[in-house]
Amino acid sequence: MHSLACPRCFTTLAELRCHSCAITYPKLGNLLWLWPDPVNALLDWRNRYNLEIARVDRRTERAAAANSSLAATRKRIAHEETALNRYKQELARTLGSFNLSEPLAIELHAALKTQLPDYHGIDSYNHNIFRDWVWGAQENEAVKQVVCEVLNGLMGETPTILVLGSGAGRLAYDLHTVFNAASTYALDSNPLLSTIAGRMFSGEPIDLTEFPIAPRKASAIFHNLHAPQPQNDLYSICGDALAAPFAANQLDLVVTSWLIDVIDAPISKLLAHISSLLKPGGVWLMHGSVSFESSDPTERFGADEFAEVVAGEGFEIVQARDDELPYLQSPHSRQKRTEFVHTLVARVPSPRTERPSQKSRVPLWLADISLPVPMNDEFRSQLTTTRIANFIMSLIDGKKSIADMAVVLEAQRLMPKIDATEAIRNFLKTMQAERTAQQRQD
Repeated sequence: MHSLACPRCFTTLAELRCHSCAITYPKLGNLLWLWPDPVNALLDWRNRYNLEIARVDRRTERAAAANSSLAATRKRIAHEETALNRYKQELARTLGSFNLSEPLAIELHAALKTQLPDYHGIDSYNHNIFRDWVWGAQENEAVKQVVCEVLNGLMGETPTILVLGSGAGRLAYDLHTVFNAASTYALDSNPLLSTIAGRMFSGEPIDLTEFPIAPRKASAIFHNLHAPQPQNDLYSICGDALAAPFAANQLDLVVTSWLIDVIDAPISKLLAHISSLLKPGGVWLMHGSVSFESSDPTERFGADEFAEVVAGEGFEIVQARDDELPYLQSPHSRQKRTEFVHTLVARVPSPRTERPSQKSRVPLWLADISLPVPMNDEFRSQLTTTRIANFIMSLIDGKKSIADMAVVLEAQRLMPKIDATEAIRNFLKTMQAERTAQQRQD
């Protein structure tokens, strides 16, 4: 692991310690935890884990309370209840190195604003896990064939490889094997995916339950995940793709697999970081969608526009192609997809050496929990908002109407009755909408 560097200042690490930042980065089981703010990232993902456990508990409770006159339905629901209980235990075993706390009440998560986006929860991309290590041989082989074809003749002997957005790690595993890499690093932000990747690389099997998107028969299938064989010098990292923990100009190949269309950053920022990672003449391979998500319409690139952007960032495009490939075609699901996948290969003739410091991203009082928290304008505003919201909630007793509550707010000199009526109505309307949305997700 000679290439690893601090994800905050990019100083080379010694035994996972950055002497410049005075941080020792943890190793959780076989997983390297290399975030710019490792303590906060760990707390963040513990909260996401607790939210997932709360969701599973609610589903289990509904299954246990369900009743049906149909014997087949009762059998299916009983099977799902068993599967949910098993899945909860599987998550706890798989993520045991995180010293996960007992699940907190969902109301406390809401109050602390730790209800994180569903698109990046602990269970996000679970179906990709089973594609990688159970039933996805056809898909994995198709991707490997495309990647090997476009990289043909570009890789020297025993390259050093980084896969960003590596998921459960199958592509990193295949590249490491095919190119006889000296070292391969698989980096993803999701600790469940990264942990599973690390376990597969080292040859440790995992039991995990699949819940098909649209079940053909069983609503839950029990699997034992394992790699064809363990691999040496293949490492799993959980971290930020925009702060990949490597010294400048250390890598022969950087792969972004199904990453660019979902990463929350301008493409120029990611390309600059990739360029700084590569050696002179190093290769970047992009594989995935070109339907880029962005609030800025100028960054919703098509393939031709994307090629111009890549060239404008100093890359020399070697090849670009589209392939129609199977995607997440579980034999246990009625839903099957085919994607037109874009693959682009480019060299970096003169890689960048400048690296953006990550220190400014995290205020010192957040990184060092012994320092006082400043009372800034944002916190003052939030304090006022919270007090008003709490006061409105305290008025709900099953007897008062919105009009009654507006009278109280006027009496407390918080706002005129006419304004209070509409404010309370909108507040309660928003709460009801959030409750309905949560019920649909559950």
